[in-house]
Amino acid sequence: PAPIGIFADSRSGIAGLIKESSLSVVRPCDAFEMVYLSETSLSADDVPPPLTASPHVQAAWKDTLAVLAVCQDVSRQFSPESLEQLDAVLDGGDVHSALQLINSMLSSSGEAEGTSVQSGLSASILRLAEIDGLAGAISALLFLLDVASLTNQLLVSSDAEADPERALWCQKLFSSSLAVLCMSASLQQLAALRRRICRDLLLTIYGVLQRRNEVGLSTSDDWSLSSESREQALQLMCVYNALHWMAITPVQAVSQAQLESNVHQLAALSLNDVIGMLHASHSVMLADSSSLLDLCVAATAGVQLRNVLATRAVYWMPQRLPLFQLLLTAVTIVTDIIWPLPSNPYFADFLASRCQYQRIEEFVSVSGHLQKGMKCAYTTFLLGLCYVQSREMDKATDCFMRASQGIDDTEESAMRRFYSDIEDADSMPHRLLAYFTKTVRLFDQYDWSAQVITLATAALSVADSSDPNVAILWSSLFKHQLQLQHIKKAYVALCSNPDPVRRQDCLRRLVYVLYEQHSFQELCQLPFVGLEEEVVSIMETRARSVEISSHSFYELLYSFHIMRGNYKKAASSQYECAVRLATEMPTVRGLQRRAKCLVAAMNALHLVQSSDAWLVKALDRSSAQESLKRYRDGTAVTPPESTHQPVVVVDLKDLREEHALVSARLKLLQRNADAGTSTNAEELVTLLIAAGLFTVALDVSEMFSFSPTPVLEGLAARCVKLTAARTKQLATEVEDGWDWLAANDVDSIRSSRSSSVVECGWQLLRHCLFNRVTPSQHSACFRAITVHFLSVSAALPQWFVDAYKVVNPGQLLQLLVQFGRVQEAGELAIQYMAAMLGTGKEEFAIKDAVHAQSPVSWLPYTVLDHLATALNNAAVPALSDSAAMECAAKFQEQLDRYYDAILSSSQSRLVSSHVQSSGVVNM
Repeated sequence: PAPIGIFADSRSGIAGLIKESSLSVVRPCDAFEMVYLSETSLSADDVPPPLTASPHVQAAWKDTLAVLAVCQDVSRQFSPESLEQLDAVLDGGDVHSALQLINSMLSSSGEAEGTSVQSGLSASILRLAEIDGLAGAISALLFLLDVASLTNQLLVSSDAEADPERALWCQKLFSSSLAVLCMSASLQQLAALRRRICRDLLLTIYGVLQRRNEVGLSTSDDWSLSSESREQALQLMCVYNALHWMAITPVQAVSQAQLESNVHQLAALSLNDVIGMLHASHSVMLADSSSLLDLCVAATAGVQLRNVLATRAVYWMPQRLPLFQLLLTAVTIVTDIIWPLPSNPYFADFLASRCQYQRIEEFVSVSGHLQKGMKCAYTTFLLGLCYVQSREMDKATDCFMRASQGIDDTEESAMRRFYSDIEDADSMPHRLLAYFTKTVRLFDQYDWSAQVITLATAALSVADSSDPNVAILWSSLFKHQLQLQHIKKAYVALCSNPDPVRRQDCLRRLVYVLYEQHSFQELCQLPFVGLEEEVVSIMETRARSVEISSHSFYELLYSFHIMRGNYKKAASSQYECAVRLATEMPTVRGLQRRAKCLVAAMNALHLVQSSDAWLVKALDRSSAQESLKRYRDGTAVTPPESTHQPVVVVDLKDLREEHALVSARLKLLQRNADAGTSTNAEELVTLLIAAGLFTVALDVSEMFSFSPTPVLEGLAARCVKLTAARTKQLATEVEDGWDWLAANDVDSIRSSRSSSVVECGWQLLRHCLFNRVTPSQHSACFRAITVHFLSVSAALPQWFVDAYKVVNPGQLLQLLVQFGRVQEAGELAIQYMAAMLGTGKEEFAIKDAVHAQSPVSWLPYTVLDHLATALNNAAVPALSDSAAMECAAKFQEQLDRYYDAILSSSQSRLVSSHVQSSGVVNM
């Protein structure tokens, strides 16, 4: 839109045009703008040389303007379409294609545009023959176009501390949004114009070289133009092309989360100066469509500009130089700050600090020619960061590897930041190791294991063993080899780590990871040369610190010892697990695990020599881990010396007893889940009898040398109960009988599959009485069972009576008399006396009948007296029937015969004794 007004500030010298919806600030032109944008030809008198130019450049100013005029003339010889095509190729950063296009334009322009155009081009170039020292004039022009060279003369060193008045004045200088946009727009304009000048100069140089004979180039000028000036012009064209790209490329939208993640990434690389760029920004409000150059000028470049103006004397003072003229000086300083050469990574660092990694890739592409033939290791590194952001892991690794080649180059100043913090920065291996340590730390954040391994291996291949970073790299190598399931390689990395602390940490990690992955066999098969004690210590510590209900470290420890032949340690680990299970897991599952632990401990201890087959029982955890009092600073108070607890030693016998108890408790809980937990063997036997587990109760009694009498007495009671239930036809009792009989594995002793529940019960009692009881215990067991039968008025089974006759008939006779079973006692006494006389002696296991030559025999005469009295006592109700009377008569008759036999045997013994004694006297 057309302006509607004009404004001017006399104090600052700023002028501008007022429009309906915008404001345009007018700025002065520099020398190149005056010459190149002027519609008329200007002489050296019209355009004075820059004050900052060297005397040599000022002397060549007239020739420089003549070269500029020829450059303008040369560009006019080409069509706008051809020039636009060349600019488009340059914008893409394809310098090689641009140079081919320039050669094509110069060689084919005559054919395409006519002979007059070709002759005009030749005429323009031939004007350069009038310049004395053409190469010097072009060199002076290139020097003036190189802002980096000019800035060194623009800024004059002064005192280290800025003048307070100037510092205060510069604090807010060019810090507004309007000033930022003015500087950015000015820099864009200057960059676009100078890129055009460089393009035209390049066309001119190529045209001169094609017509070197017509121009009359000397050998020195020819060499200077073809080797130095042409390359310098091409480089400056690429620089200004990059500056123009900065001014027109919008800022990439980035979230706060991405910025925070980027800070962590840069911190891993120790790029603190790059992170500082993010925090050194000036608060300037910019539009969302702002360019990269706007953001940079508003942030770090603007801050650095004000620092330069405040701390150095420049060719301005408020009273000498108006503020609007200072704008060009400020633009020049900013241009020097962001001058996009590989040796000056300022702008690339700024993009990295703002997480503009996509823009970095574009920037590297635009300035691609600048990276060729120059030291660009840091640019390659930044390109690797871009690939990290885009998760292109292999490309990032390749960039970091190529960038490491610049570590040993002293001209790569940007790469020094990776090793500036180490002590021996002059050592190449130490530099490389510091660089790779930081890149490995970056990849660690993303868990890129394969890439970490590549970088760490490359670093360790050149590392000095004395470098402290070696241990860090070995630890990273171990970690990622383990993540990739390269167990053997991880083990090698672990063993190669020179730091014992890190080696132990890696070892602990290896044990935990393999345990969590259930790779028990791989863990046990690793050699662990010189590390066995540490591995065992790690396993034991872990086993004792975790919940035993959800972990099985003790099983792993057992396997580890078994595979190495340490059977006693294997048994000790399982026994310790069993002890812990007894207190920490009093459940059925805990009992099952405890039984397995005890079996494993016994099996392992069997493989140890008998003299060494013992274990030390672990202390109770509650007493071993007493909480310590502490001082206010957290230091533990040393407890007073206490008496040591006695060492408890267990052997195979103790383990068998404990296993028997555990197995019995398991069977008890399976039979009756509500059964209480017993504290000792005696109580457990009682609970087993109550639950009907008689064979188990006998096992426990046998193991602990208890009397089997209570067990058999309980079994006899169950048999009597079953018999009564069958008589009364109680189905529930019968079903319960089958249950407890099955729990006692009655099928293994049943005489027939058709046996009833009562028959099975009596068969179980008979089996236990004859096969589970020693002969020395028979008498007590038979007595207890008989007492129970008689106390409940139950009939004695015939097989039981027959067996009791063999074991202790006198005791049976006494019990029958004692419980009033007179008729049964009488019949037994008759049989017993008959056996003593030789009739049926096999039933009572009597070897010899009563006669003169037999050993002295004995009958319970007291019991017989009581029985005789009971049988002859008419007051006894049982004697009122004929059977009882007949029994009494037979008893008396048999007793008389017995007395006669005893009398005859005694007399024969006396006679025999007298004869023997007489024979002795006669002799």
